[in-house]
Amino acid sequence: MRKLAAWVLHRPSNALVGVSGFAVLGLVFAPVLMISLALAGLITLRQGWRIGLQTILGSLLFIVALSVITGQQVWADVMVLTALWLTTWGLALVYREWASLGWMMLGAGMVGLLMVGGFYVLIPDPTQLWLSLLNEHVRPVFLEAQVVVTE
Repeated sequence: MRKLAAWVLHRPSNALVGVSGFAVLGLVFAPVLMISLALAGLITLRQGWRIGLQTILGSLLFIVALSVITGQQVWADVMVLTALWLTTWGLALVYREWASLGWMMLGAGMVGLLMVGGFYVLIPDPTQLWLSLLNEHVRPVFLEAQVVVTE
């Protein structure tokens, strides 16, 4: 891990390749995405907010270009990656500024509260939304597998 961190911090292009590469691998095997988030946070901590944000935006552009070239529909994945990277970037900025794990955890809690609160403000009936998503995506899988589905 130290060699990976040293390589990523050596040049901005290395940072872009590392963050983007682990993000693409994270789309296939989700736990690998944590390495991409850790690298984005490390870059922000060590080199500042501007280089961190440039790396994140460059990685997003790479993933969008890759999805356009391959014809894959990964827009939901891009939105999730954007939310995760920007949250990591913001928390790294808090930790860089105050060097306090307590303040960073408070920031993470506040982000979580804002996201959940915003979800309930924007979505009038969350239970209906989840039910429609489950019926649209999960129910056909159960029906195809001939699993008993009650009405």
